[in-house]
Amino acid sequence: FSPLMLGASLFFAGKGRWLRPTLAAAILLIPLLRLIANWTNSLHGLYHQQVWLESSGPYTMLAWERGPLYLPFILYSYLLTACSIGIVLRYRHRRQGTARIRLALLAFAFVSPLLFNAVYQLRVLPPAIPNLTPVGFFLCTALLAQAMLRYRLSEIIPFARERIVEQAPVALLLLDHEKHL
Repeated sequence: FSPLMLGASLFFAGKGRWLRPTLAAAILLIPLLRLIANWTNSLHGLYHQQVWLESSGPYTMLAWERGPLYLPFILYSYLLTACSIGIVLRYRHRRQGTARIRLALLAFAFVSPLLFNAVYQLRVLPPAIPNLTPVGFFLCTALLAQAMLRYRLSEIIPFARERIVEQAPVALLLLDHEKHL
């Protein structure tokens, strides 16, 4: 999810051109290695050293002992998420009105899974409480839905209009495909 956050933040900051295929491949390499390490864990135990079913609480949960590759993969994911949030907040600082609200919702959406997962990774809550990261993703989805439906996050016109106005040497009248000014 964190590589997608980074791509979205670059897009909404008007820096989508930075995401060339080679950079995108480099960003996706670590998550791909994480996936391979998880799939092949039974052969080497580097991602999870031990996996078992824990039934000490009110329900049975999957439990594991973290392997040496677990923490570096998690930290990489956190790094990408932090970069995404930083890009959005930096870009938000230069915007006004609805654009600021859109970008604030985007930043909060990116923060919510990170916070819930950090609580889980740091083992702040007792072991009987399950991983609450899905709650963070639910909040992320709700915030993104509000940003898209109420504040038209996916509407590219304001971003395109800003770019054209900033770079235009003379006054321009622009029409959309329905001939609206």
